[in-house]
Amino acid sequence: DFPSSFAVEGIISASYHELEEPIDKIETHRPIHGVDLDLPHGVRVTVNRWAKHLDVLIAMRPQRGGQDGHCGNLNFDAEDDTLESISARMSLRVSAQDSLF
Repeated sequence: DFPSSFAVEGIISASYHELEEPIDKIETHRPIHGVDLDLPHGVRVTVNRWAKHLDVLIAMRPQRGGQDGHCGNLNFDAEDDTLESISARMSLRVSAQDSLF
């Protein structure tokens, strides 16, 4: 149903509704249906649903002990966030034990 929401205390709060602006600014010419997810540890996921694709934005606070991933390591040094630098620090493949598929 549109709009709708769902929540499990302390785990997730989800809302499917019309968003004010899209993640991809080129998509402003039509209504933006999206999902906002609030997760533990200050993680917020926004998903814009389109007919043939999704746009996803993940926002989070720096994690204790640091973090690293496809978007970099959040140390505010763009020089070490290139594909080559990230590949040197970690595998870019999801391990079989972590895969959902």
